[in-house]
Amino acid sequence: MNLILTFIIVPIMRWLTKFIMVQNDVPYVSYTNFGWLLTKRPLAVIELVALALVILLIVFWQFAFLIQGVEGIHHDQERRLTRITLSALQDDFRC
Repeated sequence: MNLILTFIIVPIMRWLTKFIMVQNDVPYVSYTNFGWLLTKRPLAVIELVALALVILLIVFWQFAFLIQGVEGIHHDQERRLTRITLSALQDDFRC
């Protein structure tokens, strides 16, 4: 899971962030230009907030994946990666 995040998800998120900022002519994001962003670039703010929500969902799924693995080890269940992944996804969508 960490390898997937490190080598696939993080570079995609970096690229998307850079793409959003370049397309909307946003030089940087900080508390010093937050008012400017809200008034002059509201679409960029919406896009960046949506991206932040996706990142939070991925972090939540990673944590659920980890907990499923630990629970499986604790109960001597089958430890196949596909079972743990499917179980974590099913638990996430039940909440």
